Amino acid sequence: MEGTAEALNRMRPRLLSALRIIPIRGTELHDQAANGAFGQLTEWQAVHELRHVIERLDLEGTVFRANHSSNVVPLRGKAATGQGTPVGGTGRTAWLSRAGQGVARAIAYVAVGSAS
Repeated sequence: MEGTAEALNRMRPRLLSALRIIPIRGTELHDQAANGAFGQLTEWQAVHELRHVIERLDLEGTVFRANHSSNVVPLRGKAATGQGTPVGGTGRTAWLSRAGQGVARAIAYVAVGSAS
């Protein structure tokens, strides 16, 4: 996960989208998931990983989307330096989102509620 945020920070993308891998029946990946050769993340792990990456992003003006049906918590926002705190509250990039604090509460609920 550390490497993902570092690579994205170096790339400085204008648009950043996050999706989850969903193995489709009849594909090699589905077979690998079924026999344990490919391990899928739980919903809690997926949210935790996305939060971990977002907290480490240092971008400016990047439009971020994680609102595909494969995502556990739909997110969308735009990075703007120095305008509050990101989801999680400790990263360097402020993520401004229409969902705002509701998204932060949803992530906290999924991450904390599922872990207990």
